[in-house]
Amino acid sequence: MKKIDSKFSIFLFSLIAIIIGFIACNVEEEPNPMSDNTVDYTLGIFVINEGVFPNGTGSITYMSRNGTEKVDGLFQLSNDMVPLGNNVQSMNVYPIGGEHAFITVSKANKIEVVKIKSFQKVHTIENVSNPRYVEFSTTYGKVYISSWDNTVKVFN
Repeated sequence: MKKIDSKFSIFLFSLIAIIIGFIACNVEEEPNPMSDNTVDYTLGIFVINEGVFPNGTGSITYMSRNGTEKVDGLFQLSNDMVPLGNNVQSMNVYPIGGEHAFITVSKANKIEVVKIKSFQKVHTIENVSNPRYVEFSTTYGKVYISSWDNTVKVFN
């Protein structure tokens, strides 16, 4: 019987260990919360992530009230990975029916309107100079948007 070279035996042992490691490795994909519509976003809390000033991209994180669900980048995941924009300032839910949320994106000069249950974009209010906060008058059916330039815009 021929003696096996020690370098060859180390190589062979290493190769077998690597192959076993690949076979034994069970890579699980992280579940995409958008793949099923079981999450009802009206039942949770939203965290506004402004982003890095002056050129960051803001985002919104959803967390369930009991802490079992967390979805980072909710707007992007719900809207074909389109970024929300630079400096997300605030978010407010329209009080009648609570079906829509208004997200102010100050440096992008816009307000994104989304369906609160799916977080899919419905409308964009553009060309609003550095919006900060959105408030509503249910009596008059108006939307009030405050801006960094000390003005308030009024929309129907």
